[in-house]
Amino acid sequence: MKMISNFKMKSSITLTLGVCTAFLLVFTSCDNESDTVDSPIAASQELEIAQNEAETESLYEDVDDLSSVAFNNEVASNGRVQEDARFLCADIVRDTASQTITITFPEEGCPGPGGRVRRGTIIVDYDGSRFRPGSTITWTLQNFSVNGVQIEGTRTLENLNASTDEAPMHRITISDARISYLNGDVATRNANRVRTWERALNPLNDQIIMSASEGSEFSAEGITRRGIEYRVIIIEPIVYQRGCKLGPNRTFFPVSGVKQISANGRIITVDYGDGTCDTIITVTTSDGTTQEIDLSA
Repeated sequence: MKMISNFKMKSSITLTLGVCTAFLLVFTSCDNESDTVDSPIAASQELEIAQNEAETESLYEDVDDLSSVAFNNEVASNGRVQEDARFLCADIVRDTASQTITITFPEEGCPGPGGRVRRGTIIVDYDGSRFRPGSTITWTLQNFSVNGVQIEGTRTLENLNASTDEAPMHRITISDARISYLNGDVATRNANRVRTWERALNPLNDQIIMSASEGSEFSAEGITRRGIEYRVIIIEPIVYQRGCKLGPNRTFFPVSGVKQISANGRIITVDYGDGTCDTIITVTTSDGTTQEIDLSA
């Protein structure tokens, strides 16, 4: 028997990589006539690449968190669940027979924290609990946008554990990701990494650890809205702590970890710190210059 339940929610944990506006992808300039994949990158642009790459990932992590919240919340006896401000005007339908969850934001838009207005649909397909070894959860987007920026793509979460006694570990892949901006700019992105959830006695000390996926040459790659190819490699695992929520959206931010961004022969290193809960990253550009950037500024 098919069971379908509609509900709305108001609170959650947001796993995002940045606290700036998510729809600024890699370059904020709209002039792309002189920039091509083979154009050299000015040294002054490297800091901007590092800062906005985090914002790019934030956009897709936000969608992932929306789908995770809908997946993890069960319907209470009164037909409602614990509420989340991002879902105040969204309809969520759980079909247990087909193992599908559909999250629909209205055409007129659903305002959320931080001024983000969402429209469109997120479809979540699953084949069991995310903690079951071998299970998969996949979300796809239909006419989905944030503040008018169209977001496309498919994200798959694959459980890599041999048993439920192990710390939950998932391979995360993003494919066919495409972002279309109001001025006509287009950016693309693919990602491949492993996420491990290390639980603590105090849930606030839980850690989410992002690492390179075995056998993969990159953790993310794509083409910016200015037509510049880039690739991201995780050098040291990127660690999030559940108790570290920052910025106006109270979003998660890494407390440690190192990644490298390569673009047209330039290597940019991003260091998230030594475990301190803050929004500061240390960026080292290809000429060896090091600078701290506050992503909440």
